[in-house]
Amino acid sequence: MFSYARAKDLGKQKIKRLIADMGGHRIRELPTAAVTLIEPGEGPRLNLMILGIRKEAVFGGADTALRFFRKMQPHYSRARILVLREDERDFDSAAWPGWELESRGGHGRQTIAFLRQPGFRPGVEPEDQFIATHWLTATYVRAIRDLQAAQGKGPQRPFIYLIQDFEPGFYPWSGRYLLASSSYANPHEVIAVFNTALLREYFQQSGYYFPASHVFEPSLNPALTAFRGQLAGHRKRRLLLVYGRPATPRNAFDLVVECLLVWSMQYGDAAQWEILSLGERHRDIPLAKGLVLRSGGKVSLEQYAGYLLDAAVGISLMVSPHPSYPPLEMAEFGIRVVTNGFANKDLSTRSPMINSLIDTTPKALAAALIESCDAFRDTPFVADMPSAFLGNDDEFPFLSGLAHDLLNS
Repeated sequence: MFSYARAKDLGKQKIKRLIADMGGHRIRELPTAAVTLIEPGEGPRLNLMILGIRKEAVFGGADTALRFFRKMQPHYSRARILVLREDERDFDSAAWPGWELESRGGHGRQTIAFLRQPGFRPGVEPEDQFIATHWLTATYVRAIRDLQAAQGKGPQRPFIYLIQDFEPGFYPWSGRYLLASSSYANPHEVIAVFNTALLREYFQQSGYYFPASHVFEPSLNPALTAFRGQLAGHRKRRLLLVYGRPATPRNAFDLVVECLLVWSMQYGDAAQWEILSLGERHRDIPLAKGLVLRSGGKVSLEQYAGYLLDAAVGISLMVSPHPSYPPLEMAEFGIRVVTNGFANKDLSTRSPMINSLIDTTPKALAAALIESCDAFRDTPFVADMPSAFLGNDDEFPFLSGLAHDLLNS
């Protein structure tokens, strides 16, 4: 007989499943504005909203965002970094001399606030000005502005949106895709700053329009530039460098592995080469003929520079309209690099060291790698090449005008 106890037990199980389902159908990283609106301080303050500032997280786009912020700083009497995804346990004070933590009473000219810190709600003044660096940070800034508008707290200046990729492409077509693309809605509220003309052109072709926008071309990381001077006379070796980020779908690591399997089977001299993956730690992956794709994980800039000096051939894929830094960095260091085209992107026009393919089957990618390896065999020394980066020492030439417009808006 079906007992009451059995029915009660089934009812409890159903409730647990419903609760689990409800939890499973939430976008939990979607931020809400955990701030306190306060009275004006000592004039406008520049706020950088960023996902993280841990040393190992600051590379590529995050490093560019910090450079942009530091170049803006001299125009303001106060500056603050708002960190969205880390907490104070991740903070290394030695890496941030002269900066104070707001949660510990810091109210100097340079402060840092971790938005995930329990029980802490940083103050926001009416004249605070913001730089968003990711769609989640843009969403947070808009939540702050909505809160200000609801309480009539101060002017609604536009905020700077530093756009360094087409971020809806980080996801399948989904709710997150729609939320990321919604960060480009209401374009009159933002001043868009695009990382490369290629990316701005892609946005325009995709129907996104910003009435106020600027574009910059990044330059080679200054730490890497210091090592590039050693390239002349440095003897490269048969090292094939892979930009390997298995957890980041747009870097197509699975396709890279398929390509290397074909390359190791078809290339007669493959056994003479070492294959090293940098970016994210993963298990070593066996290839044909006893070869192994060895994982070096994430390395320091100094270690990375050493590998760039040594490597002869590289492969770095990026399913995005942004060029991404690794193929450009490899080309800067005389590496023959295989990458992919995407929409309006063709990095072959940047450097003769870059082979950008439209046909990205494993067979076609492997053939390009074989061609690059043979080219190194025939010409091991590469003459000095024009820079693959289009930026120069004045990376953000529009910056003074932008700061002036914001401060006087």
